[in-house]
Amino acid sequence: MKNSSLQKPLPKFATLLSVALFPLLGHAQSTWTGASSNAYNSAGNWSPASVPDHAVDVTIDTSTANATVNSGNLDRRGTGTTTISGTGNLTVNGRFLQGGSGAFNVTGGSLTVNGEYFLVGGDAQSGTNGPGTFNQSGGTVTANLQRSWHLSDSNIATSGSAYNLTGGTLTVNSAASTAVTEDLRGVWLGKAGSGSGTMVGDVLNINGGTATFTRTTANEANIRISRNSHLSVTSGSVTFASYSNFWVGAGANGSTNNRITVDGGTLNITGSTNLYLGREDDGMLTIDSGVLNLGGILYLGGDGTGAFDGIGTAVMTGGSLFAASISAL
Repeated sequence: MKNSSLQKPLPKFATLLSVALFPLLGHAQSTWTGASSNAYNSAGNWSPASVPDHAVDVTIDTSTANATVNSGNLDRRGTGTTTISGTGNLTVNGRFLQGGSGAFNVTGGSLTVNGEYFLVGGDAQSGTNGPGTFNQSGGTVTANLQRSWHLSDSNIATSGSAYNLTGGTLTVNSAASTAVTEDLRGVWLGKAGSGSGTMVGDVLNINGGTATFTRTTANEANIRISRNSHLSVTSGSVTFASYSNFWVGAGANGSTNNRITVDGGTLNITGSTNLYLGREDDGMLTIDSGVLNLGGILYLGGDGTGAFDGIGTAVMTGGSLFAASISAL
């Protein structure tokens, strides 16, 4: 006699339905509503009603009210991903800190940072040393900085951080005063207190969209590429306007793979800014296609003063290079 308590197998569609109703667990989600105010750190502005921590995925996709960090800093170093899309707007009045396995994505809307630092990777001062990733495929990102824009600030000797621009507009204004030390007034790919010459450095990847970096005061401010970091231009354009110097191979870390590659798109270095390939460490420029417009002089090796003797190399297989002159030091 068959056991009458046995049940027939669920039909296939019922099995699929049960899977849909009970999805695999992932990160908690938090969506901006702006229901009570424009304060990022107010639980009533989020759904669910809790200020998201570093492990929560954040979405800001509506302009019902702006998300404004009034307390100074935005710290998103952790596993949670942040996405600004649609008509979402986020204004940070302080330091912008990103890092860890959770990326920061801007596909629409806007991110504005008014403060000291724009930092994509780990922060050495806080002991948070993980690399970070920032992806921009649309919208606008604007940083008005009293200190520097850099992709990493850590003592790690592993992988660096990345800013990937494939669409939209990135605008960085360097407005530091002499109260800030010179090395913290500009733009730095590969910033760190120490590290080995074999580490994988930061990358600023311009593959669409428009990026503009501008020194807005008379105070010295420089562009640095160090610790095997890389400026890659394959589409779109990037402009560095009126900086004091552009050093590829800054910092004596024993690195040999500090480089700029132009393989499509346009790289503009305007004003009287000189481009130095090889300062303390080695530096390379490769142009396969696209255009490099340099308002100053292209120096191969050293820094023009005789104090440093890094090896500078330029390789051009296509594209166009316009410069005031070229000099081997």
